[in-house]
Amino acid sequence: MNVKRIARVIGKLDCTQVPEFRVRLIEYPGRMWQPTHTHEQGSVTLVLSGAIEEERQGTTHVAMPFSLIVKKPGVPHSDRFGPNGCKTLQISLPVDFDLSECDVEADPVIWHSDGGISIAPMLHILRCIRTGSRLSSSDVAFNIYEALEALPTASRDGAPAPPWLGRVREMIDSSDPLRPLPLAKLHELVRVHPVHLTRQFKRHFGCAIREYMQYRRIRAAASLVAEGSLSLTEVAHQCAFADQAHFCRTFRSIAKLTAGDYRRLTKSLGHLNVANVQLGTPS
Repeated sequence: MNVKRIARVIGKLDCTQVPEFRVRLIEYPGRMWQPTHTHEQGSVTLVLSGAIEEERQGTTHVAMPFSLIVKKPGVPHSDRFGPNGCKTLQISLPVDFDLSECDVEADPVIWHSDGGISIAPMLHILRCIRTGSRLSSSDVAFNIYEALEALPTASRDGAPAPPWLGRVREMIDSSDPLRPLPLAKLHELVRVHPVHLTRQFKRHFGCAIREYMQYRRIRAAASLVAEGSLSLTEVAHQCAFADQAHFCRTFRSIAKLTAGDYRRLTKSLGHLNVANVQLGTPS
């Protein structure tokens, strides 16, 4: 018997009086596939749990928890969701919203597997949906602008990243996030002075190498936290943190909420009373 797999809106913030932004929590069933399609509006999406494999222009991209996806209107793409499904916080932007003015990147799709500090304002919106807090359209806008502002630009000072720096980032991205590479290994790859290497990485990618590796480790941990089968102590041990306290401090420094809060949020998303969620108009 074939069962049709459909996405489900499990929470939302709507305001008919001030409809600038549409904020939705969407749950996709495991192994669901969406054929090539486009969207009329731009969007900002935060992956909360599970995984998305997206194909566009013959290239495949994978997003895990804490990945941030910024997409301009009209980009053809197809999506396949992981075996455990996927939950996302998705914000549709106004039709006349010009992403190019945000100075993020020139590409039509900005897929930031290293969402970094951009995830905190997005998670604030999620927490407001979960608690039924009233948010004005202006509140939502400010959080979105903070998320976009925190994304690295294509070039922070007008100069493109040198090829050797791109190789460094590729090496980090292809490594096991739970076993961060030593700086000596990166230095060996490009034969650049460690101080120059770290300075150039932060200049072009917006964060220190150590912070970037730490974020990748927390992103891997977030997947285990959302899954819920391991205790936080077990997650800390599996992700090579010194102890649960160290893990929780690091998680909170990035997500701006505790690992326990994140687990409760992702586990309770399917039980939201949407009728109690309102988006109030500014006073």
